[in-house]
Amino acid sequence: MKKKRGRPRARNTFCVYTIEIMDYEPAYSISVDHLKDINPDPISEQAELKITGKLVYPENMAGKILSVRIVGSRRIGHALEKPDEISRDIEKVGGLEIRGKRAECIGFVSNDMLAYLASGLHAQKMRYIDLFSEPLDHGKAKVTSFHFSEKKNIDEEE
Repeated sequence: MKKKRGRPRARNTFCVYTIEIMDYEPAYSISVDHLKDINPDPISEQAELKITGKLVYPENMAGKILSVRIVGSRRIGHALEKPDEISRDIEKVGGLEIRGKRAECIGFVSNDMLAYLASGLHAQKMRYIDLFSEPLDHGKAKVTSFHFSEKKNIDEEE
């Protein structure tokens, strides 16, 4: 049986996905953690922003609706405060999946940044998100950076 060979991917390439924010919803939950074998902490919490957006770039995906979850993480906060204690092998700050009708992204920020992002969204000063990632591979990619901005269109970036 012959193995299918894929197109070799160029190293050190990246893609930019620009998302126009259409709506957002903050969410928070706290619970007694019953999964002690996975998480030794007695209580777990999750704070996030659930964002709905429309891809405007790249052009071949323009118009696709994307679900973006920005999740607060105490570990990210710790890594920012004490980078010498954290592994230098961190590869991503999120993940992107675009397959057929399914288009989702998850990103991680420090917990204290969620309030800042929510206030920027509420004031409509953050209207776009640029995701920087490796090229999609089987519909998935690691997001290495994301940037919120108020820019009006792609031409204004130049």
